[in-house]
Amino acid sequence: MKYKKSAFTLIELSITFAITIILIGALLSVFIASNDTWKRNQKELDKQQLARGPLYIIINDLRKISPDWVVDGTHYPVVINGDGTQIDYYLPEFNSNNEITQLKGTRVYLVTTGDVKQLYRRIGTEAAQVIGSYLDTSASSKPYFQFATTDNNVVRVNIPIIKSDSNVFQLSTKVLLRNGSNSLSGVTVEPVQEEGES
Repeated sequence: MKYKKSAFTLIELSITFAITIILIGALLSVFIASNDTWKRNQKELDKQQLARGPLYIIINDLRKISPDWVVDGTHYPVVINGDGTQIDYYLPEFNSNNEITQLKGTRVYLVTTGDVKQLYRRIGTEAAQVIGSYLDTSASSKPYFQFATTDNNVVRVNIPIIKSDSNVFQLSTKVLLRNGSNSLSGVTVEPVQEEGES
C-alpha cells in the first residue's frame, strides 16, 4: 500500500505569508493611529491642567477676601481694569488667634511679550511670579476677570488656553467674595508694589 505524502505547496505558503503581512500591517497602523491620538489627547490634558493651576490659585485667593475692606475708615476694594486683564485685591494675613493682622495688596495681571502670553501674580512687595502660560489674548476671548453682579461681590474668572490645534479651551468660574464688607481697625495695609518701584 502506497501512502501519499501531503505538504504545502509554494503557492499556498506565499498566500499565507501575504495574508499574515496584511494583517500585521493593519494591526500596526491601528496601533500607530491610537498612539498618536493618545499623545495628542495627553498634550491637551496637560494644557487643561496648566489652566487649572492659575484658576485654583486665583479662586483660593478670592475666597479669602472682602469686596471692600475698610481699615480705619479707608476703603480697599477689589478693582478690575477696563479690559479685564488685571485684578487687584487685598489678601488677609492671620495671627495664631485667627485675627486679621495685615492686608497684602495682590495683583494678578496679564503680560504679553511678542507671542508669549503669561499670567502673573504679585503680592505686596514680593517679586511677581508666573502662574499661567499658553494664554489666549485674542479679541474673541472673554475678559480674564469681571464682576458678575452689580454689587461686586461675585467675580467671574476666565482662563482661556490655546490648544495645539489653535482652538481655545476656556476654564471659567464664578467666585463669591465671602467676607462681605469688613471694617477693621489697627490692621497694617501693604499695597502692591508697582513694577520698577523699590
